Amino acid sequence: MAAAFSSSQKSYDVFLSFRGDDTRNNFTAHLLQELRTKGINTFFDEDKLEKGRVISPALITAIENSMFSIIVLSENYASSRWCLEEMVKILECNRSKEERVLPIFYNVDPSDVRNHMGKFGEALAKHEENLEENGERVKIWRDALTEVANLSGWDSRNKNEPLLIKEIVIKLLKKLLNTWTSDTEENLVGIQSRIQKLRMLLCLQSDDVRMVGICGMGGIGKTTLARAIYSQVSNQFEACSFLEIANDFKEQDLTSLAEKLLSQLLQEENLKIKGSTSIKARLHSRKVLVVLDNVNNLTILEHLAGNQDWFGQGSRIIVTTRDQRLLIQHKVDYYEVAEFNGDEAFEFLKHHSLKYELLENDLQELSREIIFYAKGLPLALRVLGSLLFGMNKDEWRDYLVKLKSTPNIEIQEVLRLSYDRLDDEEKNIFLDIACFFKGEDKDHVVEILKGCGFSAKCGIKTLINKSLITINFANKLEMHDLIQEMGKGIVRQECPKEPERRSRLWEHEDIFDVLKRNMGSEKIEGIFLNLSHLEDTLDFTIEAFAGMKKLRLLKVYNSKSISRDFRDTFNNKVNCRVRFAHEFKFCSNDLRYLYWHGYSLKSLPKDFSPKHLVELSMPYSHIKKLWKGIKVLERLKSIDLSHSKYLIQTPDFSGITNLERLVLEGCINLPKVHPSLGVLKKLNFLSLKNCTMLRRLPSSTCSLKSLETFILSGCSKFEEFPENFGNLEMLKELHADGIVDSTFGVVIPGSRIPDWIRYQSSRNVIEADLPLNWSTNCLGFALALVFGGRFPVAYDDWFWARVFLDFGTCRRSFETGISFPMENSVFAEGDHVVLTFAPVQPSLSPHQVIHIKATFAIMSVPNYYEIKRCGLGLMYVNEEPAVYGVPSVESKSIGFGFSASCALCPVEEPSECIIVELLSSLSVSLGTCFLLPEHCSQLKNPVRVSLLEYFLHPLGPLVLVYSFPIEKSSEGFFVRESTAKSGLIVFWLNALSCFLIFQDDYLQWVVESQRFSLPKEMAEFPSS
Repeated sequence: MAAAFSSSQKSYDVFLSFRGDDTRNNFTAHLLQELRTKGINTFFDEDKLEKGRVISPALITAIENSMFSIIVLSENYASSRWCLEEMVKILECNRSKEERVLPIFYNVDPSDVRNHMGKFGEALAKHEENLEENGERVKIWRDALTEVANLSGWDSRNKNEPLLIKEIVIKLLKKLLNTWTSDTEENLVGIQSRIQKLRMLLCLQSDDVRMVGICGMGGIGKTTLARAIYSQVSNQFEACSFLEIANDFKEQDLTSLAEKLLSQLLQEENLKIKGSTSIKARLHSRKVLVVLDNVNNLTILEHLAGNQDWFGQGSRIIVTTRDQRLLIQHKVDYYEVAEFNGDEAFEFLKHHSLKYELLENDLQELSREIIFYAKGLPLALRVLGSLLFGMNKDEWRDYLVKLKSTPNIEIQEVLRLSYDRLDDEEKNIFLDIACFFKGEDKDHVVEILKGCGFSAKCGIKTLINKSLITINFANKLEMHDLIQEMGKGIVRQECPKEPERRSRLWEHEDIFDVLKRNMGSEKIEGIFLNLSHLEDTLDFTIEAFAGMKKLRLLKVYNSKSISRDFRDTFNNKVNCRVRFAHEFKFCSNDLRYLYWHGYSLKSLPKDFSPKHLVELSMPYSHIKKLWKGIKVLERLKSIDLSHSKYLIQTPDFSGITNLERLVLEGCINLPKVHPSLGVLKKLNFLSLKNCTMLRRLPSSTCSLKSLETFILSGCSKFEEFPENFGNLEMLKELHADGIVDSTFGVVIPGSRIPDWIRYQSSRNVIEADLPLNWSTNCLGFALALVFGGRFPVAYDDWFWARVFLDFGTCRRSFETGISFPMENSVFAEGDHVVLTFAPVQPSLSPHQVIHIKATFAIMSVPNYYEIKRCGLGLMYVNEEPAVYGVPSVESKSIGFGFSASCALCPVEEPSECIIVELLSSLSVSLGTCFLLPEHCSQLKNPVRVSLLEYFLHPLGPLVLVYSFPIEKSSEGFFVRESTAKSGLIVFWLNALSCFLIFQDDYLQWVVESQRFSLPKEMAEFPSS
């Protein structure tokens, strides 16, 4: 039985010293039974036969490896030289911790022991007679007896023996608990909070029977947590057992496992049972604590802890496992152990592995590298810290470099146990994710793996249950770095020296080597090549791929295709390092997934016809036409040719009728879509976003009966929808901003939604019954959102407010927001208001709509924001009388009345200026907001310079306002504040991209890769 309280240095909780002839079959036997029943690991010399003049080395070792010692001083104790030597050794080992020696004066007077009177005096006198040649030894025994007699203990005379034994055991339990807490407090670093959460699940104050699971990946600390809680609470139970289950446990060993459990709980040797019913029969009336450690089979749970009624009131069963599914199937509440955070990891590393040694600054930095490598996994921190303890900084660095190419075997062996328990298909799914799909969308990966013939949903569920992968909030597949490393290591071991004989290739050196030597083989099932890592041009030849008959996954991508430089952000230029041989072709007909970023040929090879292909993705390609004629690819579900600016013709869709997703976003030279589009009866997603040459859709578009999401945003030349477009009965989301009657958006500091926006809510959802004839002269819907937070606006950070409008018959989705790549982060603080306008779309049948529901969501990277309020209103042309105080506009101009004429400021009265009207409704001080290049007569004496540029566009104006002080100097305009405390105001309309760049503390305005200096009019205003 595992010790209840033993630290890692001690084998036993207590050593029991006694005179066998006096107490073996009575008091000591009863005491031993109670100790073991309480889970106290006791050393008991079964034979207790004196075998010479000196005690055995085994006894000495047992004494040295016991936390406490109990000495039962009975009448004839001193007559045994063996017992006296035990006592001397016990005192010797506990000289500085005498409170760990507990004497029991069993039917003897303590003063006789102290003063060597009575039987004790007689026994010592006899020893002196027999040891005339070594009287010094008897003196040592006398001193030891005196010392023991002066310790605090128990006098059994005139006491009820059962009560005395209980008192002794309770006292020992308290001492053990205090000692354990004292000795191992450092071992609890990082797990105190986890213990507290587990105790809440156990609810020890309740009298019901509870089963609680502890689950998580290998090495996460499940057993450590179970041992900690076991040691803390075991004194509250009649009997305890910590049952460790071997990794190679077989079902045929279930009976012996049950016998072992009962033997530990009942303290019966050589116990034999018949079936699991014996557990219920023997334990149903006993309050027990049982830990079943490392359960990997549901049958074990069913056999050892089938139901709560098997155990007495107040019992607790704790199960540790890597397989969450077992706990769910057995209806066990569970606690999932998380990785250490950074602070916990550092403390754990320092306490466990560095022995409280003060780290030098450079070693502290190296320890952070260990923490980064371990990613919060306690096992890795412990193993690596122990290995590195005592090394100097140069040795640390060498070992950390080695880790990147040669993972630690001890860590890998523990992690691999979960992999070894998978079946062959689950192993393939795991290896695909580890090598290729970590961080990818789960549903996307499921479709690819299903195309490979795998039961992908079940397989991924199994991997989740076995703590090998997780799904994050964004539905992405996540995997601990060390588990991913373990998976990649398994693939490398398929053939360490010859990468062409491995199933999966992802290292660019290996891929380059295989293709350069034309050594592709049937072993290769997947290649993911990152072009940004290549230094030399790589030739793709027929010979290189000829042997890859079983290639099913091929991805060629460039992780640096979008540079931090804003020019690359706009132009999306790919530095292509692949050169195709003449008449190149894919030789594998088993291809299921083909992704090629920046594919440089004008079309796919003539004989390209992988009958099992599920997904074809070629973003930023040079393709003009995908293929000629009709290709029959019955399993193809997704085509992505986004940003293929040379594409002038879509393929004939007649042979790919099972297509579900078609993405042609950013194909700026695509004038039309093939008339066969309507045959795609299963198509549910279609994106033609920013296809700026597209004017109309084929009439067959109305036959897309499964289409749910249709994106036409930014199709600036789009003229009209086909007739019967409203027949798309499954359409839930139509994104049509950027075409005629486009969406318009505003983000501005503030916390109040204008009163004329009638429907308002403190939640993120608004529902409203619309007035009768609401659609007459209605331009569309004004929507408002108040959000708060302190958020950096930095490179790759963005904020978008997304709105879903549900009309009952159709669901419309659109977005409004801001996105700024900046070289130095700035911060916006406080509440902001988003105002956006959604025009009535042709696909909507207004007369059928009487109810509207608007749902607001904030999407950002990262998520800093909180929705505080939202609003919904209607907007009308000015022929319609004001409704509910809603402002009207002169014509069907876009957004909140903005029109091109506004740039020239023809109006004489401020009340007639739509810009002024809008800003007034938002309670924004006009003097702090605008400065127009074409001087606006309505805006006087700005104190804070804010507007950087004002643009006209065929669809309307674009205005950006960023409110901060600027000082004028001889060299230009200097930004005085690095934080934009007044926030950000963006008026934008259309696909025109506009970014604010901070560079050397000067402002530059960038539009579509063109730099503009600050407007000259700014020089006419005094600096703030």
